[in-house]
Amino acid sequence: MQYIYFKNVIYSLIAVLLSFTCICIYYFGRYARNYLRTTENLGRFARAHRWKPLTVQTFKSFLAIFFNMGIVRKTSIEEYWNSMLPSQLSSWFKTVSSRNTFQNILKFLHVADYRRLADRQHPAYDPAARFKPLLTFINRMFQRFLIPNQELCVDETLVSARGHSIMRQYIPTKAAKFGIKFWMLCEAATGYVIRMMIYRGRQFDPTPRGELQGTHVVETLLRETSLFNKGYHVFCDSYFTSLNLASRLLTRNTYVTGTLRKNRPMPRTIQQADPQAGTAIYMRQRDVLCVAYKDEVGKKPVRMLSTLLPAQDLQTGRPNIIHQYNRYMGAVDSSDAVMSAYSCVRRNKKVWKKVVLHLFHRIMMNAYILYKNNTTDRVVSRLKFIQMVIEDLAGVQPDAQVARPRPRRCHVDFLPQRKEKDCCVCSSRARGGIRRRSRTACTLCRRGLHRECIRLHHCIEM
Repeated sequence: MQYIYFKNVIYSLIAVLLSFTCICIYYFGRYARNYLRTTENLGRFARAHRWKPLTVQTFKSFLAIFFNMGIVRKTSIEEYWNSMLPSQLSSWFKTVSSRNTFQNILKFLHVADYRRLADRQHPAYDPAARFKPLLTFINRMFQRFLIPNQELCVDETLVSARGHSIMRQYIPTKAAKFGIKFWMLCEAATGYVIRMMIYRGRQFDPTPRGELQGTHVVETLLRETSLFNKGYHVFCDSYFTSLNLASRLLTRNTYVTGTLRKNRPMPRTIQQADPQAGTAIYMRQRDVLCVAYKDEVGKKPVRMLSTLLPAQDLQTGRPNIIHQYNRYMGAVDSSDAVMSAYSCVRRNKKVWKKVVLHLFHRIMMNAYILYKNNTTDRVVSRLKFIQMVIEDLAGVQPDAQVARPRPRRCHVDFLPQRKEKDCCVCSSRARGGIRRRSRTACTLCRRGLHRECIRLHHCIEM
């Protein structure tokens, strides 16, 4: 059952890349031919001259090498094909594909028709147009393969990029600091990404007048995934949570729990509350519950809102709202941390290309979550899962190894009729040394052998 479902996962989500690539193979070749025709001063021995028409198997080999680079870390791409020094040899990469083929695919990688893209001065210019077809396609596939649990999580993530782009954002709380921001809708329990929405900046994604951006983002994500009026429970942080969002989601049979900022509208009792350490102050108006809680002396109180959870304290004295929030809120950050362990992040001048490669890793992460949630047998680790996908994509059959017979271990046995023989290990009679007799002999070569001399005996079977 495990192997069958594992193969199904490979030929479902991983096949998303391959099926979309079949559509984009034409774009690869068109851009490569145009590059060779229009680029001036291209060297005689330039790598681009070795471009060959792309096939599905060639791109599968490219994906296998790309994912394996996240496991086998080296300083540069060229080092994976380094054969000058035996200590740096990685023969698998050379077996799957040549270095020129891999770097040519990486150079000419396109997932949209570049000839139909609008110029920057054109009113219809879209800075995300170079990767938007792939993003739209995988969003549709992500939603197709999973019916999420009731608890959902909305948060932001940052794809590290320092190249020039009008979409680049600065978030000091993130590890990357600079990059392309995505709004994420995830299943809270597993971190499975249901939908990713690019934020292109205030100029291209303005917030409707009189509406908070967090409210607009949450409603857009839920509306585009058709999750309204199904009783889902959304967890989000203080950037998204507000009384306005709570009331608007309640009208669509959707619930929300999250932290509140002090400068947002809320009951004055909660806004000005300063409870003692370990105590909570609750206020309710119909279905909306607000709470202020201070964990320790010297800390600021935390203010929270929920439209589903009751005003209940746990045995530890902490409100149930805070316990549920801590349990379900960190899905996006946890998914990013886990994904970064086996991701291949390299410097690239083209920001959109870094986003495309990030989407490849996101597909792999979602595929593993599907495999783990639907496997009845023993679940393999994420590292083992990626390695199995790499082997399947590469399609390289290992050389058949000649089975060598395992050497038989010798033992000692007593000689018949209390006979004795010279020990073949410790007796040195032939050299005029001390003669040592043994009543035991090797069971293979039948020479005399003490039991304590077995480890030093090199047996030659007679």
